[in-house]
Amino acid sequence: MEVSHKIILNKLEEKVKAAKSAENETLLRQHLEAVKTLCELILEERTMEKSMAGPREVSYSPGTVETRPLQPAVQSLSEKKLNVDDANGDSIFDF
Repeated sequence: MEVSHKIILNKLEEKVKAAKSAENETLLRQHLEAVKTLCELILEERTMEKSMAGPREVSYSPGTVETRPLQPAVQSLSEKKLNVDDANGDSIFDF
């Protein structure tokens, strides 16, 4: 969602007016932080617009792709049984 510069500038004016009429240092600081953030927002948007507006070059180099047949990553338990001296059966619950 893109916010127009006019809306941000209007909000900036509101915050500057609020900063001028702030009754204490804490409120003044909060309004000035908001002004700073809104300024950074406008400047960042313009920087992004300039970087996106330039021509882009996409290079593609055709080449050979090596393919290998898929091999199962895990062998099922029925294919290969584990022989353990202490086990007394095929169940996973046999100890």
